[in-house]
Amino acid sequence: NIYPNPTADYLNIQSTELLDIQFYSLNGKLVKKLSSVEGKIDIRDLPRGVYTMQATSKKGVYYESIIKRD
Repeated sequence: NIYPNPTADYLNIQSTELLDIQFYSLNGKLVKKLSSVEGKIDIRDLPRGVYTMQATSKKGVYYESIIKRD
C-alpha cells in the first residue's frame, strides 16, 4: 500500500519486504533509486510530474504511477 498519491514530499509504504525502489520519468529515464526501503520515502528532490515507481521485493516486481505535486 502506497499513500498519499499525489504527494508533494513523502510517500508512505506499508511493506517490510522491499529490496529496492526505483523511480522512472515518463520517458523511461531512471531518476531515483533507493535500497533497503522502510516506511517513508522522501521525494522532495524530484520535480513536479508523473513517475513510474518500480518496487522490488522477494515476491516479485510491482509498478505504481506516482504523481509528484508542488
